[in-house]
Amino acid sequence: MKKVAADLMSRLQTRSGARQLLTHLPKALLLPFAKLPGCVQQSVIKKVLSQVLKPSLELGELDFLNRNYLEVVITDVALTFYISVEEANLIVQSERPLGGDVSFQGNSNYMLLMMSREIDPDTLFFQRKLLMTGDTELGLEIKNFLDDFDMTQVPKVVNSALQQYGKLAAAPGA
Repeated sequence: MKKVAADLMSRLQTRSGARQLLTHLPKALLLPFAKLPGCVQQSVIKKVLSQVLKPSLELGELDFLNRNYLEVVITDVALTFYISVEEANLIVQSERPLGGDVSFQGNSNYMLLMMSREIDPDTLFFQRKLLMTGDTELGLEIKNFLDDFDMTQVPKVVNSALQQYGKLAAAPGA
């Protein structure tokens, strides 16, 4: 155990080591969640996203997802879930529904960088860090929604953590 702690401390002493640890942090935090039963994952994801997206749902800004499914795959932790909207209510499923229409796939680090807005989805897509498959028009609507999303809808503590993570993880030479 002392050897592991010493190794961790020596890595933190260098910029590249600290950055490497930082980029692995999302995976380390998500891995236990990804091991939970699908029904638990589904419940937690739905509760969090319903709260964050409530104003957008009420304003009809997510109506393009009505009867359409977005598959989200976080590749490095094997976490997959599906999002749809039905009558202004968010639908989250852990099992593949009939007709999954578009899929966004990427590792947890790049998904967080995209959510923090330090790196836009287009950049990740062209660098092959984010894979989008399926209905291109629906994928563009989702991307445009993410671009226009008002981050003040996200709880301050979460938004602040996202911004800090994004700045540190995306910093050149960090």
